[in-house]
Amino acid sequence: TTDAGEYAFLSHLKDRFPLLEDSATETHVGIGVATGADHVFILGQKNEMIEEDRQIPLLMASDIRSDQLEWSNHYLVNPYDSEDGDGSLVNLVEYPGLRAYMEIHAIQLKARYVARNFPHNWYRTIDRVWPALRQKAKLVLPDIQSGGVIGLDPGHYYPHHNVYWITSQEWPLRVLQALLRSSLVLLQIRAFSVQMRGGSLRYQAQTLRKLRLPAYRQLSWKTLEDLSAVATSKDQQAIDD
Repeated sequence: TTDAGEYAFLSHLKDRFPLLEDSATETHVGIGVATGADHVFILGQKNEMIEEDRQIPLLMASDIRSDQLEWSNHYLVNPYDSEDGDGSLVNLVEYPGLRAYMEIHAIQLKARYVARNFPHNWYRTIDRVWPALRQKAKLVLPDIQSGGVIGLDPGHYYPHHNVYWITSQEWPLRVLQALLRSSLVLLQIRAFSVQMRGGSLRYQAQTLRKLRLPAYRQLSWKTLEDLSAVATSKDQQAIDD
């Protein structure tokens, strides 16, 4: 619940600051890939049967730390054509290893709702895989967490479905990371988020899009430098100061 004092403070933020996605040019919030069959599309290590370029490093929620990522060596089996990113699937005839792997799991994959709707594309994931997203620098946030766990991926991984991501053309991501780890933001998350048993919070897209932050262009260079310096700090007071 939000008490009167917190409500007044949230109203103050709403009057003073823009929404996260309006705080700087081309700032976007999104969620990682839902496959509809994680046991098929997510590998605990590379599979020698499948062509190497059909396996891309996948970031799981448990891999995320605020100071550095600890990748667990998971891979996403990517059935999409990476050349143009238009959502078309690769031709399985051109990828005999991928074809053989998919055919092993064909009965399960074809039984999915998404496959029944698109029978010719039975080996697709629910969500399209966007090749450019993997290569973009982005903040990554586990969906369910105690609060303040915001990692930075410089462009190595594709996020899993229970990982939310933030990209920005204008924000220096270390600065934005510090802001998102602040008590200013945590108070908003607690007010807007669904709270889980045990006090965990959900950092979902609909919650993140409600956040109010200072506009990037309103911050001084000194403030930007100070925020960047504490982005991965374990000292919450330093971040809040």
